[in-house]
Amino acid sequence: MGNALVGHPKDFAQAALSTPDVRNLARGLPVDLLQEGALLAAEAARNLSSTFAHMIVQEACRLALEPEEALLAGALWMRLQRASSIVEEYLDKIRTTSL
Repeated sequence: MGNALVGHPKDFAQAALSTPDVRNLARGLPVDLLQEGALLAAEAARNLSSTFAHMIVQEACRLALEPEEALLAGALWMRLQRASSIVEEYLDKIRTTSL
């Protein structure tokens, strides 16, 4: 997953639980300073209700005239449930690149 995949629900769903590409990040990011906030945000995301997450997707799809609401909602829900592990994996990738 190399970009935000905004506007491409099928690509977003196919990305499943993969983390974004780190090639375009600035080198030397202070991962240790980012870690606590990133993990707290991931935990908050994981604690969103499925109803609330679906409402967000429903509204976004309505505004964007996107017909793939169910696909997008399912993909987002799967990522939300694994948010902490996705963030941890991403932070590890950043650490490795920042060496």
